[in-house]
Amino acid sequence: MDGFQSVASAASDDRLSRQRAELDTAAALSKLGRTQEAERHYRTAIDIANAGAPGQVPLSDIANLLTRAKLDLDEQHYQAARDTLSQVLKSPAVGSTSLSTAHRLRAIAELGLGDLDQALEDAQATVGMSEKLRGDKPYSAWLGQAKLVLGQVLQAKGQNREAQAAYFDAVAQLSMSAGTDHPALQQARALLAQLPRSEAQKD
Repeated sequence: MDGFQSVASAASDDRLSRQRAELDTAAALSKLGRTQEAERHYRTAIDIANAGAPGQVPLSDIANLLTRAKLDLDEQHYQAARDTLSQVLKSPAVGSTSLSTAHRLRAIAELGLGDLDQALEDAQATVGMSEKLRGDKPYSAWLGQAKLVLGQVLQAKGQNREAQAAYFDAVAQLSMSAGTDHPALQQARALLAQLPRSEAQKD
């Protein structure tokens, strides 16, 4: 985050670099749970994009839309997030990593809206895409985060055994591919601890 802000300060004459640095800062702050600060940096990026005038970041930029959706999720604006993510998923320019991210985030939005069937469809989609992104590597943070969301959806549907298996996979993937303080890893461990252990696991 400090590095992104250094770029923003150094790139005073490069509007696009400053905008990207502010968006990256917003994304980092969002992951740290510092939503209000993240929103301020996102607003700064908008102002830069519009030469200081109020307005919207260009809708053609997938990274901008994903950041906006993540901030809306942080603030529990689930419908706004789903609308933005649906726009991302319709874009012909979206790449494989952004596509996986959009499905994962939309599953969270749909979970918040209570649309569990659609949430499960998006969660399963992001798991499949994340497995492809992992390639030949045994562990992947992409897959760990996808399994976490799948577990949340399954738990909401009352499928606790399946949710437990997804959380175990999430912890395994994230433990080997992300830092111990990664928010997704901490969340997966907390959710797993809340579920009653199955008889097989007790043995």
